[in-house]
Amino acid sequence: MAIPSRMQGDYEFPGVVTITGTGTLPDGTITNAKVNASAAIAHTKVAHRYQACTVQGTTSAVVAGTEMIYTAYRPATVLGGYATVDTIADSTGRTVTVDVQKSTAGSTYSTILSASLVFNSTNTTARTPRALSLSGTPTLIQTDLLRTVVSVAGSTGTQALGLLVAVNLTEDPA
Repeated sequence: MAIPSRMQGDYEFPGVVTITGTGTLPDGTITNAKVNASAAIAHTKVAHRYQACTVQGTTSAVVAGTEMIYTAYRPATVLGGYATVDTIADSTGRTVTVDVQKSTAGSTYSTILSASLVFNSTNTTARTPRALSLSGTPTLIQTDLLRTVVSVAGSTGTQALGLLVAVNLTEDPA
């Protein structure tokens, strides 16, 4: 067995240094500032962030509906999400309820929230995003689907106008 050579102290190499073998660097040694902007790092080596959304027009009453918003290309984790309405309902009898659901391998959809988010005239401020309450840390496998389910209720007064539901995810590299 060969005895390794050891260099101690600080060294400066003004020219090009070529390493022909492998090396190990301490954790945290290479930071974002150390990566050249033109490094062209392959997409397979970085996590991908996505924001999947459902949007209903800001001048239209929110209507019930179900919309598929995301298909996992690779394993993914739901980081969180928000929902907001542009104009609040003018009556306590009018509500908008938002749910986010997942389906794996064609299975029945099930919620990823610990509680659906309800908008009404007493708990809502216009254009103020409210956090979705995730049930744990939802994960997805390749080809899992996410969808939003919007329900409306009530007939007295004016329904909320405009809806945005945004779900933030990170997807693993290839």
